[in-house]
Amino acid sequence: MRFAILESRAQEFSRQRPHVVIPREVLDRIAELEEASPRELIGMFTKIATYADLTKKPVTIEFAEDTISQRGSPTKKTGIEDIQKKTAEFYKLDVRDLHSKERSRRVARPRQIAMYLARELTMRSLPEIGRRFGDRDHTTVLHACRRITELCSTDQALRQEVDFLKQVLSKPKGA
Repeated sequence: MRFAILESRAQEFSRQRPHVVIPREVLDRIAELEEASPRELIGMFTKIATYADLTKKPVTIEFAEDTISQRGSPTKKTGIEDIQKKTAEFYKLDVRDLHSKERSRRVARPRQIAMYLARELTMRSLPEIGRRFGDRDHTTVLHACRRITELCSTDQALRQEVDFLKQVLSKPKGA
């Protein structure tokens, strides 16, 4: 059944892009992923087929193995809560401080950095980010992002702090 799903996708893909051929052994290897749902199987196939289409390179079992081994780890989805927690921890604040109305620089700058990171590392809208930071307006988030971008261009220490937080937040869990 799993192989049949992948085989039909491969035939459909090859009809649209005749130069892309996914070997049977690659389809077999994807189908062997017992813990993967049908949706994940199709996603894995699509990733491999798209790579072949874009690079015009043949798909090898080695490439398929690399893709499968990266499953779930390389692009850890970072949530706003993770960003708030790590930013608060880094600046020795409580997450509640990032939600508060306090405007002192001790709290406001880390809040702006967290908003900036939320915009950079998540697919959330400005209004959504604002809601997650004490029900702030989207223009407040926009101002924070612009301010941090501007400060990073002139303040080397701040840029290093922001880069460090980005790096920490981009690491897969457990790494």
